[in-house]
Amino acid sequence: MKRAVVVRAAVVGGVVTTLLAVFAGASFAADGRQGEPALVPASVEAPTQAFSFQAPVDARCEEDGVGRTGADNWRWHGFIVEAGRDLSTLRFGPLGPGDDFDATDGTITAALLTAGGEGVWQRIPGLEPEGHINPDELTGFVLDPTVYTLRDGDYQIGFACTDGALATRQWWATTVTISTSAAPFMTTPSAAGASSAPAATDGAPPVAAGAGSTTTTAATLAAATADGAAAPGQGSGAAAAAGAVEPPAATSDASTGANSGVSSSPLAALSAAAGGLPVVWWALLAVVFARAAYLLARRVRTRPLSAP
Repeated sequence: MKRAVVVRAAVVGGVVTTLLAVFAGASFAADGRQGEPALVPASVEAPTQAFSFQAPVDARCEEDGVGRTGADNWRWHGFIVEAGRDLSTLRFGPLGPGDDFDATDGTITAALLTAGGEGVWQRIPGLEPEGHINPDELTGFVLDPTVYTLRDGDYQIGFACTDGALATRQWWATTVTISTSAAPFMTTPSAAGASSAPAATDGAPPVAAGAGSTTTTAATLAAATADGAAAPGQGSGAAAAAGAVEPPAATSDASTGANSGVSSSPLAALSAAAGGLPVVWWALLAVVFARAAYLLARRVRTRPLSAP
């Protein structure tokens, strides 16, 4: 009897401790800074060398723990700004966070472009898993000197989620050091042996007017900027052509469930799916523990052999 009590107490104690740890850590991501994506490669030798972000596999746009997709009018965008900027104040319009590609005055507010000149803005979060940011779209960026006018110093680069009202909700950013006259051209603080810039403070994000488009090349951006008209949510001199861009249509198909923002990474999808059912998994584990406790604590019963 004493052995049964000890075994049951030990197993129940283990279950309770495990569940407390799980529920204590099962908090949803709040608005604000979500993490620091790794720069790949950590040392970029020249302005025309492509680089990528290695973000957490579960990086997603979400609200109150629920993934938000293009059907909810959520979007994600790439950006580059000077170090020390409060990233919650970024305003993302049709052509990203702004049209200031010139950092010689100490400030810059610009989108990220790929090596092919494609703007990384107004990207659609995945539908399966909901809100997921496709890691395949976090590759191939360049800071081409024909587009960006940079000066030596520290910058923040990364990507951010905006909600249906274009308010900045979550962001992933890393600090890099740029040297325009020497190699390497861009390094992370750890690679350069420098200290990182202070984390951005969380504040009430502003709401920008207007909706967004999908893809614009660097050539289109340059021509539009020369036009001199301002676009919604942009600084002065943003593309006048942006006013003619239609907001993106709903991306989900009720009959097929198709979505162009679906992640192509099986690992990311599996991780996000598993992370969405923590209570179920641990409840099943608790049942297994409880069954083990019952079986271990049972007295072994024997039946006498029948006489031949």
